[in-house]
Amino acid sequence: MLKGFVLCLLLALAFVPTVSAIGITPAYREIYFEPGLHRNFSFVMIGDLEKDMVVRPITTGDLQDYIILPNRTYYLPARTAIGIWATLDMPESLDPGKYTMKIGFAEKPPEGIDAIFATVGVQSVISMRVPYPSKYLELKMRCNDPPVGEDTVFDIDVFNRGSIDLVDVNGHVEVFSPMDKLLDKKGLDEGSVYLRPKETAHFSSRWDTTGQDAGFYRAVATINYDGNVTSTMCTFTVGELNIDIKRFDVNDTIQGTTARFDALLQSTWNSEIPEVYPTVYIEKPDGTLVDTAQGPTIRIGKWKEYHMKDLYWDTTGKEPGDYVARLLLEYRDTNSTATTEFKILNAFQLSMTHVVIIALIALVAYQAIHTRRKEEDDED
Repeated sequence: MLKGFVLCLLLALAFVPTVSAIGITPAYREIYFEPGLHRNFSFVMIGDLEKDMVVRPITTGDLQDYIILPNRTYYLPARTAIGIWATLDMPESLDPGKYTMKIGFAEKPPEGIDAIFATVGVQSVISMRVPYPSKYLELKMRCNDPPVGEDTVFDIDVFNRGSIDLVDVNGHVEVFSPMDKLLDKKGLDEGSVYLRPKETAHFSSRWDTTGQDAGFYRAVATINYDGNVTSTMCTFTVGELNIDIKRFDVNDTIQGTTARFDALLQSTWNSEIPEVYPTVYIEKPDGTLVDTAQGPTIRIGKWKEYHMKDLYWDTTGKEPGDYVARLLLEYRDTNSTATTEFKILNAFQLSMTHVVIIALIALVAYQAIHTRRKEEDDED
């Protein structure tokens, strides 16, 4: 079987592009401890695509002293795969738990050089589990991130790491808000299972997010096994992190003065968004970038509005005309954008707003003068 595997690897090497590297397979294996265990393991090492090598084995990890390799060096021709054997000689006892051993191979340094010259190297990991003498259960939990209105699926893997059968393994999942408020408690679809030593079982459950706010949530899986209890957790998000730009505008600005951008922001997230980076890109109508204006970093509370009004742009030296301002909010791994249009006016150019204001001021002044003259005429 090993020869057939090596042949397949050699055929594959013929179609691999030239890269300076060596490989080893399998990269990982897991075994269970037995008192006085004596076992041989085979590995396949894949040669570099460009040059022949002499490699030397390097053992590391918790149980490195129990690994035996027959040779101190191995000749590895280019574009070739070779089989290598290693032996484990284990003691009569070890403390319960998980141990890791690593069998690595590195290029042997040239003759006369004492320093380590491992420019190319690989390693294979052996994980050894020593069972607990009584009942012992390990858990792994996974959650998905659904859109609002769809189900979150909880997957829980349970591993019997003890040496005794587990007769009744069951449990439930509790869902909490970011403020640790209990929102729901769900049973496990599989009910109860019987689990022998070294065996694994899978549990699952679902939570409907209809009516929930977008944001972070936490799920805790509690597993009961023959009078014992253990738990694990996962965090997940419902919906998408988002800041809604409800309003973004800027008044027409006279050349040489400072334009102030004004925006009203609304968080739709169920927890604080602590670092929001606002930038305004000022462009010509044809999309040509003219300048950028960077605002201070802001933070927005959960579901809160925020009035952003301290972002400015100096128009000194900028040509009068039409402009487009594009606001970009960057936060976490996403962003929000909005655009508005405005003008830069020269000293002799007034916008309609300015004209209306001046006209109103003139009208008020005229009425005041007219009223005063009429009062003076009545006195005479």
